[in-house]
Amino acid sequence: MLLTAVAGVAAPTVVQAAQGCQAIRPPAPKPAAMSASVQDLQVPAGETGDFDLVLDLTSRAAPIDIFFALDSSTSMQNVIEELKESFSASARVLAGSGIDLHAGLADFNDIDGNPYTLRLPADVVDCRFNVAMEDVRFGGAGKEPHLVAIHQALTGSGFPERRVPAGQQAGFRTYAQKIIIVATDAQYSETIGIGPGFDLVAKEFRDRGVFHVGVPVFEGDISIGNPTGPIANNQDDPNEARASMERMGTATGTVARGLGIDCNGDGVPDVLPGQPVVCNYDNRTTAVVSADVGAIVEGVVQGLRTDSPVDLLASPSGALGVQIAEPRSTVDLTQDNRIQSAVSVICPADAAGEQYPVTFSGRAATSSASRNCDACAGVMSSHWIDTPRPSSR
Repeated sequence: MLLTAVAGVAAPTVVQAAQGCQAIRPPAPKPAAMSASVQDLQVPAGETGDFDLVLDLTSRAAPIDIFFALDSSTSMQNVIEELKESFSASARVLAGSGIDLHAGLADFNDIDGNPYTLRLPADVVDCRFNVAMEDVRFGGAGKEPHLVAIHQALTGSGFPERRVPAGQQAGFRTYAQKIIIVATDAQYSETIGIGPGFDLVAKEFRDRGVFHVGVPVFEGDISIGNPTGPIANNQDDPNEARASMERMGTATGTVARGLGIDCNGDGVPDVLPGQPVVCNYDNRTTAVVSADVGAIVEGVVQGLRTDSPVDLLASPSGALGVQIAEPRSTVDLTQDNRIQSAVSVICPADAAGEQYPVTFSGRAATSSASRNCDACAGVMSSHWIDTPRPSSR
């Protein structure tokens, strides 16, 4: 079989946004290339031919989706206002570091008033995020329904007892790494008498492959166990909030790896390896607060980023058999990677004089590619096409 490879051209993702609304996206990747270890492989009828398939995958953005579940009680107003001010800058930093970021948000504050409101499903970051932040309404005098809200973000199952319709889930992409960030100054409570329990919510995180990140909101001295830490209304204790978030992080397997996670951007890990990912937020209105939420987002996304799968696939026609020895690899997409696997082509016994088209494909998280060829008797001509995958959810 004769191989002829022609480099393709990378096509950037087309994002539909409001007029004058600029999307924050990572740079488009350079074209990848696929090749084989032989230029001419003759496979007689009824026999097997072997060669190595090589995918040179240029660096590209790693897809990560984050969804904010925000306590919108009045004591949380500073936090949400600061997130609105700082998030776009953080999204640009992450895009520049090789992250294909989507973000969405919902808020909650009272089991009877606002148990859960979806403001924006996870999508490419543009001006719609700030518009959704503007829609958040502060209030609530009862128990904050954390578990109800998180369960809806995960499942979209609906909560008819409190007029929450179905279909308001976070909207994560199927192939992206998924993170829910919960910000609150109160503990996750199961005492409200209705809604999902702690163990059920933790199971949904695990079953759906979603990370849980807690942001307990403190005022004043934010040391753990400090009796002056609760917000001035003295109704919520952020130390209890942190404890419940640590419990959820442990139950969902959301723990720091590697060198840990830097929550405040000072270069020193605040969450050590093996600890549940919980980052304190200081609610004091001082000059240093303006960077806190952005630093938390950047530290969490970078600290939790994992390698992504890359698949090598074959789509033969007729009775042709194709076997790829190592069809899946796990790599850091933000680096250049060479992926190689042995391939066996098994020609049918009655294939003399026949040609069987076969397509070899490479598929990463954010793009797919293919090579078309004729196997067995004849010539294999091929080319590489590097195109974005649709944002399936």
